[in-house]
Amino acid sequence: MKRIIALILCVLCAITVFASCGKKDNNDKNIDDKGYSEEDIVTQDGYSYVIKDEKAIIVKYSVHDNKHLVEIPETLGGKPVAVIAKGAFENYDFKIVDANEKGNVNSNEVKFPSTLETIEEDAFKGSTINKAIMVYASKLKTIGANAFDGCENLVQLDIPASVEEYGQNCFANCPHLKVVTFRGNFTPDASIFTGSTKDFVVWTNTKNKDTIQFAKDNGYEFKTGDNI
Repeated sequence: MKRIIALILCVLCAITVFASCGKKDNNDKNIDDKGYSEEDIVTQDGYSYVIKDEKAIIVKYSVHDNKHLVEIPETLGGKPVAVIAKGAFENYDFKIVDANEKGNVNSNEVKFPSTLETIEEDAFKGSTINKAIMVYASKLKTIGANAFDGCENLVQLDIPASVEEYGQNCFANCPHLKVVTFRGNFTPDASIFTGSTKDFVVWTNTKNKDTIQFAKDNGYEFKTGDNI
């Protein structure tokens, strides 16, 4: 009987040790704050990304080459760029072009790819982005909470009709907005512009009655056209 009990205890000890080893290995795996393991992250042309479900997810951008125009690529690693992850460009200092070189000191502009589906929360929070040209991102469905919060240099937004979800405060605390083009017909919550100037002009298509009503209800100047 004693031998049986001893054998059982040995087996239990072995199981405990094995489980502990497995747990240690998992904890030792280097996971960043976005939930991706370092071994899965690849860097190309300054874009750090991971591939998931046959799509590229940008997790970080780290190029500082004084570009006046950043065109986010449509593919990375041969896969379509579908997601700009949480905080990927957060507090990023987009270099302002020398006025003597380009003649426009404020052209720190970002163009978004046609493949893009999601801009996650805090993606551009606190960055020095000047113009966010999203109109070409015809598959874009979601702009996450605080995605452009605190972008003090942001003066222009051009948003495609495909966007269906605007996270809370996604364009909050942007004091210098001048033009916001909504190409779709929708009624967002006014909280998306919390703390931002109310002096910007809303541009939209003449047929977008809900968007026009949103501008009226919230005291924004608006202009319409048939080609927007």
